[in-house]
Amino acid sequence: MTYTTRLKPQLCPECGYVADTYTSLQPEPPKEGDYTICFNCGALIVFDADIVQRLATEEERTEFFEQFPLHLLSVDFIKTRGPLREATDGNVQ
Repeated sequence: MTYTTRLKPQLCPECGYVADTYTSLQPEPPKEGDYTICFNCGALIVFDADIVQRLATEEERTEFFEQFPLHLLSVDFIKTRGPLREATDGNVQ
């Protein structure tokens, strides 16, 4: 079962896709240090203390994918499929 939490809309720091949901296997909203993958471009994203998205560092990427290797399939699928939407102009409604 998965759980979806509505968030304040944010731009993906990689592609500018506007995301306002977080899906997890846990019923809690995201917290500092939690990861997510951009549905549009496949970027690995980390939530900061204010639950604002930032790109994962190379060290975080390595650690995450060593711990959760199956998520590489999601990233590969997204990157192969290509973006669903083009980057925005930076304005989040």
